[in-house]
Amino acid sequence: MNPEEIRERLEREIIHFNEDQRGVLQGINEHSRGHQISNATEGWLNDFLNSIEWDVESFYYLDFVKTLFEEIGRNKSEIKEILNSAWWHSIKKLIIKKKNIDEFVDGEDLTSWQQSSADLILFYGEDYLEDLEKVIFINVKGHDASRASRPPNIISGQKLMEIFKGLLEENKVGIANYWFIGIDYLINDEAEVQDIHVADLFKLDMEAIPQINFDAAIQLQWHVRDMVEKEQTRLELIENFANEFYQSWRYHSEQKSEKYKEMRDEILSLLNAREFIN
Repeated sequence: MNPEEIRERLEREIIHFNEDQRGVLQGINEHSRGHQISNATEGWLNDFLNSIEWDVESFYYLDFVKTLFEEIGRNKSEIKEILNSAWWHSIKKLIIKKKNIDEFVDGEDLTSWQQSSADLILFYGEDYLEDLEKVIFINVKGHDASRASRPPNIISGQKLMEIFKGLLEENKVGIANYWFIGIDYLINDEAEVQDIHVADLFKLDMEAIPQINFDAAIQLQWHVRDMVEKEQTRLELIENFANEFYQSWRYHSEQKSEKYKEMRDEILSLLNAREFIN
């Protein structure tokens, strides 16, 4: 299966789920926040993806890393060499930090990474090492559908610019795959899954982004259910995002420059209007 076929199959499974099944997110109640919601939604989605009868495997990202390391063996230089053949490590280390390699070689448990760019990994190859790039990174977002909330952080805009630049430099634009999957749920006696939303990064209409928050780690903020896809090539997507990001940054910096200039002028005016006492 290729990513397009996987997407089509997943959409069919979602329709079937919505019609005939019921999903419960374990460990979530009306007071749950942050990691509790993330852990429950990622766990439920991982189980759901692995319940589909297809030639695709879903992993927690750290389990995928461990599987790769075990296939390679405890040779640090060989691990680095093989990882650097994959776009998701050579361009920018997206799921594996240097410490993980040291931990594995030393026989220690791998520690998670808050900056990991994927929650789950879909592997659609046959051999983990030969098909190292046959993966789909999945960014999972859970949302209580009964609550009105601002769009969540989904990914750093600066990181995306760096990834796109690297993909172009290494001529690997066509093999990178990154999806967002949103899980909407309602809490009655349990947290029941209401709907599943899927969006492909490379199909997003970047002009429809609600906000790039330059005051919060330059994060794109968007509910998965509200993401808009459109027909476009990957190169068009990259060009559109680069332009949108730059224009948003320019507007933001101009607004901030004006704000801080006014504050400076007010301070200088106050200083000049009185006798300054040390």
